[in-house]
Amino acid sequence: MSSFRFHETFGPQASVAGMQKVLRHLKMHGSLEAVSAELASCEERQRLVGKPHYDALEKKYS
Repeated sequence: MSSFRFHETFGPQASVAGMQKVLRHLKMHGSLEAVSAELASCEERQRLVGKPHYDALEKKYS
C-alpha cells in the first residue's frame, strides 16, 4: 500500500503558496525577474482556463 494519498486541496494550497511567494517577492523587490521561472507562461495559463473554447464561443455568438 502506498503512503501517498491524493488530497483535493493540494493543488489549491500549492497555488496559493506560489502566488504568495511571487507577490511577496514583487512587493520586496519591485520586479519579478528573479522569480520569472516560477511563473506559468501566458500560453499555459490560456490552455488551463480553456481560452480557445471561449474564443470560439465569442466568435460564434458575436
